[in-house]
Amino acid sequence: MLDLIMPILRIRETDPSKKDDKGPAIVAVSVVFTTIAFITTILRLWVRKGRRALGVDDYTVTAAMCLTIVEAALTIQAVTRGKGKRGKYLSKGEREYINMYSWYAQHVLFAAMALVKISVCLLVTRIKNSKQMKWLTGVVITVLCTSALECSIVLLAQCRPISAHWRPAAGKCWPAKVRIYSIYVQAGLSITTDLICSALPIVIMWNVQLPFRKKVSIWVLMAMGLICTACSAVRAKSLDAKAKDLAYEYGIVAIWAITELCLGIIATNLGLSRSMFYYFFRRADLTTNDSSQRPSYNVYGSRSRNGYAQHPDLNSNISRMSKSDRRETSTAGSETRSEDSDIPLKPMAGIEKTTKIEMHVQKS
Repeated sequence: MLDLIMPILRIRETDPSKKDDKGPAIVAVSVVFTTIAFITTILRLWVRKGRRALGVDDYTVTAAMCLTIVEAALTIQAVTRGKGKRGKYLSKGEREYINMYSWYAQHVLFAAMALVKISVCLLVTRIKNSKQMKWLTGVVITVLCTSALECSIVLLAQCRPISAHWRPAAGKCWPAKVRIYSIYVQAGLSITTDLICSALPIVIMWNVQLPFRKKVSIWVLMAMGLICTACSAVRAKSLDAKAKDLAYEYGIVAIWAITELCLGIIATNLGLSRSMFYYFFRRADLTTNDSSQRPSYNVYGSRSRNGYAQHPDLNSNISRMSKSDRRETSTAGSETRSEDSDIPLKPMAGIEKTTKIEMHVQKS
């Protein structure tokens, strides 16, 4: 066995193209972070569906996750062609394939990043559905869409025909610095929107009636988006308009790009981590709390199968309850379940509605 393995190891050690190859690091980062983001997204959807609380923000982050998988696949495919290696060890055909996969990956990256932050904005509007918050999140979403479109438009218009991006002899292109500067603009807007999206949960949860420790835990989880801000800054700094060896020098850019995207999805999903914990590990407590909130009419200590007391006069009074009263009583449990989540999914109007039901039993 050693006689078979040792020649392979010697070839790897003596292969100059393997020296300073960023390809394995790109693949490792893409697989690990994409897997973690995928798992957290599945858990989020599972819990939201179980609580019957799926919303537009969940669908948006799911779309971002799908694009992230496409981004990781394109990046890994580029690595199989030699991305991360020195250009002198690559053939002309390999460089063309790397540039083509990278061109498609950039479109996917900008769209996915915008969707992640749009999901945060939509979640914020579910928590606080005020007019001012709608205006603020609307402006942020507009900026996100505009910045993503700006980069895609520049990529589409830079070369004629488009294939000249990866086959320079096939047409004419604008200077590379035009594309680089457009990405600088996108990175600057990305950093700004990251800061806004990280600050919004802190602002809207400030007056929510929750223990301070729970508030801090939510703020810390949602503020994980600041890590994405740092990744965006490093990614922008890694871009060089004068870069010659694109396959090698932009390998580090690919690492920071997939890291920024996946961490954004993970941070968005972990903002609901306490809901996931209660759903999977404290479901029995939720059921107990739910049943304790429902009215219990235990006259003479006997119950029927539906939970009401077995008393003829009491049952007749129950049957005369209005439909609206019954509806309010039946929704008490679902409201309790939603309140077990640290992030409320209903508008905070500052007024809590309670329903009081009185029943009288006439003795014959």
